[in-house]
Amino acid sequence: MLVLGYLSRANNNAVRIPPFHTGHLGLIPDTEVNLYLVAPHEAQYSNCEVLLSPVSRKLDNLMQITCVMVDRPGVVSRLIEAVSELRLNIMCQESSAINHMNHHLVDLLVDWSTSQYPDDMVSASGSMERRYGAYSNILDVHSRRSIALFDSVVARCADVLTFDGRCPRLSFRTIRVPRHEQSCGTVRIQRGTKGTHVTRCELPSTLAAQIRQRVGATIDGDIPYVLLSDTEDRLLRIFFPKPELAATLVHVGFRHNDLPGALSAITPVIAHASFNVLTSLLRKKNSNQNTWEALLEYRGADVVPQPTPGQKKDVFQAFLVDWVVSKFTEAARVFDMDRIKQSELCITVPEYPRAGHTYEVTIRDKLVAHKSVAPRQQQETFKDRSTLLEERLQATATSNESQYSEARKALICVVAENARAKPRVFLSFPHKAKEHGAVLRDVLERDGYLVDEYQLPRGEIIVKEVIAKIGACDVFVGIWHHDSQRDKCTVSPWMPFEYGIALAFGRQCVMVHSKELDSSVWQRISPEIAHASYSDVRFESETIPIIVNKVRDVAPVRNTSSG
Repeated sequence: MLVLGYLSRANNNAVRIPPFHTGHLGLIPDTEVNLYLVAPHEAQYSNCEVLLSPVSRKLDNLMQITCVMVDRPGVVSRLIEAVSELRLNIMCQESSAINHMNHHLVDLLVDWSTSQYPDDMVSASGSMERRYGAYSNILDVHSRRSIALFDSVVARCADVLTFDGRCPRLSFRTIRVPRHEQSCGTVRIQRGTKGTHVTRCELPSTLAAQIRQRVGATIDGDIPYVLLSDTEDRLLRIFFPKPELAATLVHVGFRHNDLPGALSAITPVIAHASFNVLTSLLRKKNSNQNTWEALLEYRGADVVPQPTPGQKKDVFQAFLVDWVVSKFTEAARVFDMDRIKQSELCITVPEYPRAGHTYEVTIRDKLVAHKSVAPRQQQETFKDRSTLLEERLQATATSNESQYSEARKALICVVAENARAKPRVFLSFPHKAKEHGAVLRDVLERDGYLVDEYQLPRGEIIVKEVIAKIGACDVFVGIWHHDSQRDKCTVSPWMPFEYGIALAFGRQCVMVHSKELDSSVWQRISPEIAHASYSDVRFESETIPIIVNKVRDVAPVRNTSSG
């Protein structure tokens, strides 16, 4: 979870840390913390970032352990004992009773440096990977040390673990530390203003000088910064923007009705108005309204208003909101207006992270005045996925960012191939219904589907091929036909078998049965769901349209005209 801040200024190299950042990081006065200067990701990148953490960040040795157990005396001790058995050093520990005090949540941050697995170089054997494969979503089954920790926890806590389905509510997450962090020593957290819970961190003079040099700040001036803390990694990130970037930052709120698509209506206008989102969060204001508050960077041609000497803060904030409103309404397209009006959007002074005076502007009234000044704007529609992917592929080909271009291109191609792929239908029918199957196959193929089937020759045993075919399909269509005119109480044994395979794979199933088939047989097909019956004479005219419509509902054929 991220906790977001706003633009502030470091006076005399001191960074003020509000209480909403200090709690989860434990940054109370006199706490010793580690400082790291993050190297630029690119040579021309001249903003600056400093990391502050109460935990020393050793490469590849930190792991976060989260466990939910039944709440009873000794459960925390048992989990800690399981960790200690492997000689892991516990850096942070948090725990609390939850769920009406029926369960207990424990969160640990541990260091593997002192254990018999000081690095993650020992791989699990193939048999281990297969044995623990069912738990691959909660631990790295390729890592021997993760499996050893899992074994230790289960040995001591199995009887008090809680479960989601078949998996315990237990997870191990290795914290990967980037190698471009330069250690800048340690400092102590100091008390802030008297009577408040704000603390402060005074940056070493050598570090402050490096920051000023990188961002181009003056020697004696205040340094602007933005705080962002990570509750899981126990990190406080201090971002120092260049002075010219700091002069373009705007912090405002967007209050709107809690409706699907409301935020989707706001963000495109923000982009068209030349605002770049630096940080943002969405909060529920009440049962009907949400507030989206954002720290925005303006990249347009105009100059962002700045406070004048002696101007009251409330007056300037109201003036800044009016300026954002003007940019927003000028950029709103005809396509956006209906959705914005429906959401009853108001642009406001932000309440987070500190409450100020109330000032808001309702956008609905402003849009009427600006609607006539944008005749060039036409009604727009959402683009289909294939078109979007083609645009992304072209943008990647012309991009100068070569570091990720091949990986990005490969990812887009995989998704694009899936978008262009025709849905696959597996037809299951007995030999006596082969004419029904042939007619249905022709109709589905004309409709754009790939159709597959498997007819067993003369009672040979079923092979892996049929399982593979059903596993590869998107929709399973079963035609349950009576085995013979004399015996209307049976179907071919392969019908329920293939149907069972489809259910095991979790495939969408469309089932029809012959009117001649005894109800004791066809009611085996999910009896709680109504299934169509057919007669041989009217199968093509009445039953096939029913099947095709159901197939279209669960697996529509994508538009491939642009692919």
